[in-house]
Amino acid sequence: MFNSNFTSYDFIGDIHGNADVLVKLLNKLGYLKSNNIYSHPEARKAIFMGDLIDRGPKILEVLQIVKNMVDEGNAFTIIGNHEYNFICYFTVVEGKYLRAHSQKNNSGIRATLLALNNDLELIHYYVKWFRTLPIYLDTENFRVVHAQWKQPFINTLKEFGINDFSNTEFLSKSTVQNSPEYKFINCLLKGEEIKVTGVLFHDKDGTKREYYRLKWWKKGNNFKVDEILFDFPSEKNERSISSLGYPENNVPLFFGHYCLIDQQIILQNKNCCCLDYCISKGGKLIAYRFNGEKELNSENFIYENTID
Repeated sequence: MFNSNFTSYDFIGDIHGNADVLVKLLNKLGYLKSNNIYSHPEARKAIFMGDLIDRGPKILEVLQIVKNMVDEGNAFTIIGNHEYNFICYFTVVEGKYLRAHSQKNNSGIRATLLALNNDLELIHYYVKWFRTLPIYLDTENFRVVHAQWKQPFINTLKEFGINDFSNTEFLSKSTVQNSPEYKFINCLLKGEEIKVTGVLFHDKDGTKREYYRLKWWKKGNNFKVDEILFDFPSEKNERSISSLGYPENNVPLFFGHYCLIDQQIILQNKNCCCLDYCISKGGKLIAYRFNGEKELNSENFIYENTID
């Protein structure tokens, strides 16, 4: 799939239907459009972090741009949790949808359904494509996952020859809470969370939660909880947590998912880079221009702001 001698990649964060911003970013990166397909004159390739759909104003256009690039060999994309949820919402196993058609879940995909004109043929066309998208990329020069790299889970998926959702049995098991498959996918596509009993918060979508997302890339002992958990109130900072982080001697890892709005664009570590700066909430669409370096450089970030 990947030529180990080729290292010219542009990693691009979660797009969430913001086609106009994506086009501006591709232009800034030097990609040119011909016959409705973007390519780079120096044969660079784009790699997308997933979460192409939901929330944004031009979801279908994003799908068309990315799929055309992938089909032409000019890009790769992994799957995000939003594509995974979309697959489950429209997949029936033993007479039951894998994702409940609840008010909350209906609301989550409403923008995508509208963009696809509620056209079931078009919807299932993209569901079929989503099911072929890799869960992770693991190459000699870099790794990519939507939310969290956890080596034991990756190793198990490799052992069973699974790296997408084309297998309906695996897909179905991944929706069964507390099953091994559920734990793998929940971690890789959504990231580990820690329950802090009695300390509640409302997430970016307004849902009340007591499970806090872990900043798993941090390595060290006795972090204060507000230092290593997203959205944790500092005034209730009476606990400490340790974290293994991402090994310093591993190849660079790129991921999205965490919606780092209102934060400066930074590397999480010298070999660890989050590219989701919350374009759907007025943030930025981020790219990292990669040329095979073992130690990442913050000067290689390129971005575009939300277009009003």
